Amino acid sequence: MGGARMNSVREALAQEFKCQHLAMKDVDNLQLTPKFSLVALFIRLLIFLYAITMMVINYAGNPSVKQGYQLTHWAQMFTIITFLLSFSISVATRRDVGKSWIKTLYILQITSTNLQAQVALLYWTLIIKTVPELTFFSVHLHLILFVLTLADISFDQIPCRLIHFIYTFAFSFIYIMFTLVLYWTNVEPAVYGPTSDYRSDGVVKAVSVTAGSLAITFITNTVLCVAFRLRARCLNRPEDSQEDAAESESTVDNVEEGKF
Repeated sequence: MGGARMNSVREALAQEFKCQHLAMKDVDNLQLTPKFSLVALFIRLLIFLYAITMMVINYAGNPSVKQGYQLTHWAQMFTIITFLLSFSISVATRRDVGKSWIKTLYILQITSTNLQAQVALLYWTLIIKTVPELTFFSVHLHLILFVLTLADISFDQIPCRLIHFIYTFAFSFIYIMFTLVLYWTNVEPAVYGPTSDYRSDGVVKAVSVTAGSLAITFITNTVLCVAFRLRARCLNRPEDSQEDAAESESTVDNVEEGKF
C-alpha cells in the first residue's frame, strides 16, 4: 500500500516537472479559453487604471533614479504590464483570441503573482523593521498590488504547475545580476543595506541571495498551484459536469444529423 502511494507521488511530481509545461501545453490540451465577461472587464479596467495612476503619482512626487534599483519597482512595472494585457484580452474575448496570447498572459500572471507575494512577504517580515515611517505608497507597493494580482487571476483557470517557478526565478535572477552590475560599476553597492552589500563577502552574499530567491520562489509558486487546484475542485460541481455531459451529447447528436 505504501509503495503504491509513493509511486503515485513520484508520478504526480514527474508530471508537474515536465518541460512541456513551460510552454503552457495545457492550454492546448485542456482547451482553456477565457469567456467574455463584463464583470471581469470592468474590474480589470479599474485595477489597471488604479495601478498606473498610483505609479505616475508616486514617481512624480518622488522622482528618484534609485527607485529603479529596487525589486519592488521592477515588480510593479511587470505587474502593470500584466494588468494591461489581462484587460486587453478581456476585451478581445468578444472575438477569437490566439492561444499564444493566452499562454503569454498566464505566464505573466503566474510570474507577477509570485513576485508580488515575495515583495509583500519580504517587506512585512524583514524590511518593515528598518522603515522609519509607513506611508500609503509603502502599503500600495508591498500589499495592495499583491491583492490586486490575486483579484486579476481569480477570473482565469490558469493551469499552474510546479515547474512554473522557473519563470519567477528567471526574473529574480536577472534582478540579482542587475544589482551585481550596480556594485561592479560603483553605482550602488548595497541596494537593500547590509544584506545586499557586496563590498564584504560579496560572493557569499550573492550565492545566498540567489539560493534564498530560488527557495522562496518555489514556495510561493507551490502555494499558488495548490490554490488553483483547490479552486478548480471547488468549482467542479456535479451539476456542472452533468450540464457539460448533456452539452457534449447534444453536440454529438448534431454532428450525426449533419448540422455541423
